[in-house]
Amino acid sequence: MPLLPDHAHTPGINARPAPHVPVQATVDAAFLNVHPDYLEGWFLLRSGYPWEAHEVWEDIWRKLPASSGERHFVQGLIRLAAAAVKGRQRNRAGILHHLAGAKAHFNAAGNMPTGGIAPQALKDWIETLSIEMWLSAGPDAPGPLIEIGPG
Repeated sequence: MPLLPDHAHTPGINARPAPHVPVQATVDAAFLNVHPDYLEGWFLLRSGYPWEAHEVWEDIWRKLPASSGERHFVQGLIRLAAAAVKGRQRNRAGILHHLAGAKAHFNAAGNMPTGGIAPQALKDWIETLSIEMWLSAGPDAPGPLIEIGPG
């Protein structure tokens, strides 16, 4: 299990952590569910570190084939994490923008499970969110934590 950073970064609120160093240079979409960086992103998001999760997943996203379902899926995860960051910033419009983007990418990913998760499960979770929970949590609180994920 990876170590958690000293603090969860919130742009405009606190210092940015050291950049993420990818574990592996290659990404095989068929084995995304066991890729160490993919799993680290889930660990970070579930632990209340959405900025850090987004940074980890961006490394994977860049390496996936353009327009692939897997690339859309990972982009949806990045947008989901970005929505959580906007919640820490108390930016309602930013939350709604990124959640809409996440749902669009999960739709584009198709119906087949990707990275060990059905995109529909993530879309369903987004529908249950209370934006007010994120807005009231503030810059040092994680807001609603996601229970979905591999493992």
